[in-house]
Amino acid sequence: MANLEKIKENVSLENIIASAIQIQGVKVDRDSFLRKQFKDESDELMNTIVEKVRLRQTIHETH
Repeated sequence: MANLEKIKENVSLENIIASAIQIQGVKVDRDSFLRKQFKDESDELMNTIVEKVRLRQTIHETH
């Protein structure tokens, strides 16, 4: 149950980061940034976050 709460919390942060990188002039290596921010988390959680951000970016690019 604690992991689910952690994922929900991180998904909210993911939304903030994903929105911030949409701003023109802001260049961020998303994968590197996210891996540094979540370095203390499990590999599974970190990979989930990175994949969700990639998916979100793909969706934004196609619309």
